[in-house]
Amino acid sequence: MPHMSTTFEQCVLRNVLQTFAKQHESIGYCQSFSYLGAHLVTLFLTSNPSAPQKILEENCLLVFNALICGLLPEQFYTGRMESLIVDVMVFQDLIKELLPELYSVLFFSFFSFFSSFFLFFFLSLNCC
Repeated sequence: MPHMSTTFEQCVLRNVLQTFAKQHESIGYCQSFSYLGAHLVTLFLTSNPSAPQKILEENCLLVFNALICGLLPEQFYTGRMESLIVDVMVFQDLIKELLPELYSVLFFSFFSFFSSFFLFFFLSLNCC
């Protein structure tokens, strides 16, 4: 995740995440959102360093909205994360069948590790 080195960057990120959570109460906030938001803030600041804060926040929120609500798998970021759970379980079954030695090593931490992996993986694919 890009380092938010200034108070300005941190403020923009916080405002984007809070606005999104208010606009999408059924989704709310997910820890991996800060990863995506930080990349967007960095991207928009790099492309237009003199942009006013309001414009920067609006642009970040517009793209953030499009990614979370339009491109990423449906229900990945709902409170129950149904789609994420299904994807991790299918992946777990594949690893168990195709790579049983790896599965035996990962068994106890499989879900926690790969649920984080999928959340960050989909964000990384769409924001880089």
